[in-house]
This record gives sequence, structure tokens and C-alpha cells, in this order.
Amino acid sequence: ALSETAVLLPDSVPSLAIADGQLYAAAGAAGLRVFSMEDPELRPVSAWTTASNVVGVDVDRAHVFVALGGGGWAILGRTRGGSLRELSRVETEGYVRQVLPLEIAGDALVAVAEGSAGLGIWRFTDPRRPERVAGIPDTGGEVRHLAKNASEPLLALANGRAGLTVLRMAFGPSPTLETLASQATADLTHGVCWAGAHLLSAAGSAGLLHSNARLEP
Repeated sequence: ALSETAVLLPDSVPSLAIADGQLYAAAGAAGLRVFSMEDPELRPVSAWTTASNVVGVDVDRAHVFVALGGGGWAILGRTRGGSLRELSRVETEGYVRQVLPLEIAGDALVAVAEGSAGLGIWRFTDPRRPERVAGIPDTGGEVRHLAKNASEPLLALANGRAGLTVLRMAFGPSPTLETLASQATADLTHGVCWAGAHLLSAAGSAGLLHSNARLEP
């Protein structure tokens, strides 16, 4: 049996992330809320609010990456106690649903799902001044969700009406992206995740799809 603790927030919660015993909840118009996982009642320990809706959240060892929909995205500094401090904010042309930290070869990079404006790769060596270093402005669809393979430099895109796309990433001073494969779906592809060399994608009314990704160049 599952026990349940309900935490009521002023808006819907489309995204969650956990790090260092803290739960980060993207809470739409209510901003970003932080809860202690050690508290069985999940009382909030801090919050960050903004004029834009918070629609996505991801974390790395020192930062929180916040997707702000039509308001772009932001980098926040975080502490183990859950306190937050805004370091930078980036405006984009598209609707940002996810900012995914890549953490490859010690480089400080994020992949940004920019909706109809495609995919952006940003370097944040100085988190106060993130710099766009690569991207695909037109993916043929709308980038809604991203997933990085755990063992290979592969990035999967849930590409809306264009289905599923797999990219190979090459890193260095000027990162590059190569399209390895694409797969159309009968409905919008909303989400994607890796299981080894396999991909699972959420494709709306077309259901849950399983794909075997080719890892060869």
C-alpha cells in the first residue's frame, strides 16, 4: 500500500527535481517551491517567485535550472539548506519547457528545450553570463522534452508533431550536434527517457512507444 502526503499549491506542478534531500517543485504561477525530504509533512523551506510561470526544473551539484515558458529560463544558485539565489536569466524566442544540465567532460553545459525555436546548447562557466554555443533552431517540430543517454553522448528530443529525434553531441570549445535518427509518431511526442540503448517516448493518444536507438556513428 502507498501512503500519501498532500501539499496544496496555488497552481499546478508540471515538474519535480530532487537533490541533497531537497525536493524542488515547479509550481507555475506560484514560482519554484523547495521542500525538505526529511520532513514527512513536506513543509516548504524556501521559494523563488517571478513574473513568469515556472514550468520546469532540473538541478546539478550547485545550481537549479528553471524553465519559464514564454519568459525564457534562469539559473539559480542553491545551498544544501534549500536557499535560492538568482544568478542569471535568459530570454528566448520559443517556449522553454526544460533546461537539462549535461555535465560532460567537466564542461558546464545545459540543453534548453526552446519549443518552436528548437534546441539550444548553452555554456555557463560563469553562471551569471551563460553563452549559447550550439543549437538547432528548426527541428521540424517543437522541442518539448530532452533526455541524455547515461553512457553515450546522445541526446533525445521529444519533438512534438515531428516525433522523436536522436542527436550525437561532440564537445569542446565549439560543441556540435549531429542528427542520428528520427521517428515520426501518430500524435505529439511530449516526453522521452533512455533505458540503456532503448528509448521510451510519451506520444499522446498514440500511447507509450519503445524504440531501439542505433549507437553507431
